[in-house]
Amino acid sequence: MKKFITLLIFISSLLKADDYLLMGAGPYIQTQPYTDTDAFILPSPVVFLQYKIFYVRWSQMGVYFYGGENWGLSLMIQPRPNGYRAEDSKTLKGMKTRKTSWEGGISLAGKNDLGFGEIIYANDMLNSSNRSLIRGEIGTKIKMKKWTFVPSFLLLWFSEGFNNYYYGVTHKESNTDRRYYHAQAGINAAFQNYIKYQITPKYSVLTNMRADILNSTITQSPIVSDKYIFSGMISLLYTFDL
Repeated sequence: MKKFITLLIFISSLLKADDYLLMGAGPYIQTQPYTDTDAFILPSPVVFLQYKIFYVRWSQMGVYFYGGENWGLSLMIQPRPNGYRAEDSKTLKGMKTRKTSWEGGISLAGKNDLGFGEIIYANDMLNSSNRSLIRGEIGTKIKMKKWTFVPSFLLLWFSEGFNNYYYGVTHKESNTDRRYYHAQAGINAAFQNYIKYQITPKYSVLTNMRADILNSTITQSPIVSDKYIFSGMISLLYTFDL
């Protein structure tokens, strides 16, 4: 019993963190790698929350089941903004719609004075269980008076099921201009940077810029013409007292 109480005290100490809530909204922009497709723009709520064992990091939501904000294991979910419709371009005419989705999984994350890191394993929650990914990210935070910069580098492994769903061409979808193609698993690299400017103690402007470098199993697809996906957002945030 004494050991059990000691373990509870230890876990409780890990869960202590400075709670915070930043909320705002703004446009999210993402280019598409598919041939002759336009970038899409979506209105996006922007939330950064840390409250006890719960967190929201813009599009990623989770709950810690061991550890806490400084380091810990959590269950997470996040949207997957990939996909297209056949009417998005002439090249995609006759293709079956590829749907956006949500993915969920487990995250191991930690931070210290030098920076932060995270590893995520997630599966598609809505369409197919064989669409999975592993994401690793490492970065740091740089503060300069009213400016805060959070650059990071990411490696993303996408399963064969994931890549083939979004970039493959089935036999029924193939024609003289669009050959049958089966995409394999592959690793993408990405660079991103959050930039925050503190206008007042309560208000700030947050921007995000990201570039994903696509692996060859994606770029060799007959419906893909770009080697990169560029995305970003800008938002006005308000800081709440918790």
